[in-house]
Amino acid sequence: MNLRKGVRLAWFLACLALLAPPTPAQQYSAKPVRPGWLHGAAHHLGLHVQSQPVQGSRLRSVRYFAPVTVVGNSATIVARHPSLPLNSMRDIEQLARTSPVDYATPGIGLAGHLSGELFKTLAKIDMQAIPFTGAGPAIAALLSGQVKLGFVAMPSTVPHIKAGRLVAIAVTSPQRLAALPEVPTVAESGYPGFQVDNMYGVLVPAGTHAGVVRKLHADIAQVLQQPEVRAVLAAAAIDVIGNTPEEFARYIQDEYAKWARLLKVSGTQVL
Repeated sequence: MNLRKGVRLAWFLACLALLAPPTPAQQYSAKPVRPGWLHGAAHHLGLHVQSQPVQGSRLRSVRYFAPVTVVGNSATIVARHPSLPLNSMRDIEQLARTSPVDYATPGIGLAGHLSGELFKTLAKIDMQAIPFTGAGPAIAALLSGQVKLGFVAMPSTVPHIKAGRLVAIAVTSPQRLAALPEVPTVAESGYPGFQVDNMYGVLVPAGTHAGVVRKLHADIAQVLQQPEVRAVLAAAAIDVIGNTPEEFARYIQDEYAKWARLLKVSGTQVL
């Protein structure tokens, strides 16, 4: 695979995962196709959360896919409008104990929503999610002050933070991020174990020949080592992973169990 094709492939994977609404993308990707065709890129929360049993549904989207590799991880940012005088996750917790707190999220069941619900559970507080139809409208609401607090996607939010239009409070990744090294993680802000990865992964329809999966993984792993590709993904605030199909499969199972527990404990409705 030459460099030009490699850059296009990695950019396609990142953009598809960032921009496509998870449910329609999954419905399209799960359709039968010629074995070996690259046919899906998914955001992990869209994959796992929408696989949970809801009101008697038998939907389990993870059954319809075979993992290839995780292209990369990003994070959700807890951000605020400059007029809201909160500077830490503890500040949010204290405010929620005395006043109603709303937070913007790009949609029900997505990373921002589930990050907020996980924080609510750990802090033992109540907050009201205000879902929008994507990252763009959620960030627009934050910028205008319509909603003053948000759990929003990192790639779309960083430019506004660097320009001073929004203020970052914390990130949901386990470590601080290179794009915003001064911003603490939620875990180090007093909530140990808090972690929400925004995983961008490549999957194929279940039943795809193992040799095809291995070849596709090898090609993508090669592409992800190219400096130009890593630069493109870094510009989108995505840390390159490129793990094996087996590691990706274990990650899916671990995350499935994690979010199933949260939904059960919190009673959060995602569909």
